[in-house]
Amino acid sequence: MSSPTINTKNILIQNVFDKISPKILSPDKNCNFCSNNPKESAFILLKLRNLHNYSVDDMSKKLNISRDEYRNLEKGSIQPPKDISKMLFQIFEIV
Repeated sequence: MSSPTINTKNILIQNVFDKISPKILSPDKNCNFCSNNPKESAFILLKLRNLHNYSVDDMSKKLNISRDEYRNLEKGSIQPPKDISKMLFQIFEIV
């Protein structure tokens, strides 16, 4: 498995990514966003959203889900399904 990378020239984004990159790929990268633990995924999701200056509304629109459903993802109440996980990797440019 190759190491995660991010395509950016922004030093702040790169530094934050470098700190969270060990958590970015779970053993089930193709199934879960960042972790098998919903609380850990939620923490990373919140940090990435704030890093990219996206609002909850922005994210819910990008993912085509309701605002409440997105909030549940960010609270760790639910684990992102496979299709949402793939979109999150694309939104945050994690390859």
